[in-house]
Amino acid sequence: MKKYRKILIGIFALLFVAITLIFSGSNLNKNKYTNDSYGFSIIYPKDWKEVKGTRLGGEVVTIMKNDDTKGISFAYVNSLEETSLGAPIDKRQNLRMALNYELTNIEEVMVGGVKAYKGDFYNSVINYHGKEYYIEHNGHIYSFGYDQSLENDQEVRRIIEGFTFLH
Repeated sequence: MKKYRKILIGIFALLFVAITLIFSGSNLNKNKYTNDSYGFSIIYPKDWKEVKGTRLGGEVVTIMKNDDTKGISFAYVNSLEETSLGAPIDKRQNLRMALNYELTNIEEVMVGGVKAYKGDFYNSVINYHGKEYYIEHNGHIYSFGYDQSLENDQEVRRIIEGFTFLH
């Protein structure tokens, strides 16, 4: 009887470990980008790549599929006046007019455990449709966006869910 008890305990232990790995979103097939200066990290699939740059004086990292030119760009800017949000704060009206864009269908969402704003972005100069998110956290502004064609992409959704603040 003791022999069967040990076998059953062993089987349950293996099942527990397997289930834990499945539901923990194991990071074996993922990369992580961390920006200690701006206090955030992003987990993304291993078959995607990161491309770094700058925008409006802030650092930008774009996470994109290796076989595509579309991705999701994450940026840090110094102030709300430097963003292209267009809403909900009216201070950006002049920038908005200069860039000739619209942000509509703004909704409040949660990203990284913090309140954020998400909207539909359209720039008529370059005929670009996208989704934009803006987050104010610890006195800093973070934004990220992606092409509208990626709206239902499950990997993009998981990348957004994997966005976290370090402090």
